[in-house]
Amino acid sequence: SLITGGVTEAKEVFIAVGGETTLTLSNNALSTTVNQVSIEGIVQLEGSSNDYPLTNNIVYFSDPLESGEIVQVIYKY
Repeated sequence: SLITGGVTEAKEVFIAVGGETTLTLSNNALSTTVNQVSIEGIVQLEGSSNDYPLTNNIVYFSDPLESGEIVQVIYKY
């Protein structure tokens, strides 16, 4: 974690077991900052009509994750 101006940046890594459509983060992400989600190194587009929305501490995926996929989430809280 990196703390700047009272805001902390976190990076969390998950390995999918398969079929997940949500991931729960350890903290509530700030909605006023740019967040980044990547699957197998490919950056996903944020937004409910794109690859994922992020609400509080839950990432909702439009398509289920496949077994073994590595998901990295970088966010501020």
